[in-house]
Amino acid sequence: MQLEDMAERVIETLCAEGIPVRSLAASLAQMSPQAHILDLVLAIATGCDAVERMFGIDGTSGLRAREGWQMATLIATDLRAMQALGLPGDRACDLVAYWESQDPYFLHRDAAE
Repeated sequence: MQLEDMAERVIETLCAEGIPVRSLAASLAQMSPQAHILDLVLAIATGCDAVERMFGIDGTSGLRAREGWQMATLIATDLRAMQALGLPGDRACDLVAYWESQDPYFLHRDAAE
């Protein structure tokens, strides 16, 4: 999946109230396992920026965009943790493996949002 396609997916998710924003990270990583981890961060940031420019920072979409920014920050933090632990950390599939073994936050979408 190309970066533009991932960003479009982010925009769709942020504008769809029935889909938890937290699900973005795992969804993108699983749909694009060979994507670079920072491409996930960039796609989420790009999508959040687009939603904020279209709809503003207030309202439901604005609130969801802020959640998206937090998800991007957490993914970048996970990448740094992976590096500190000496784990592979180039591709989205490495990120999913890290979540499965170290930090399942993004894998449990039904937890309190």
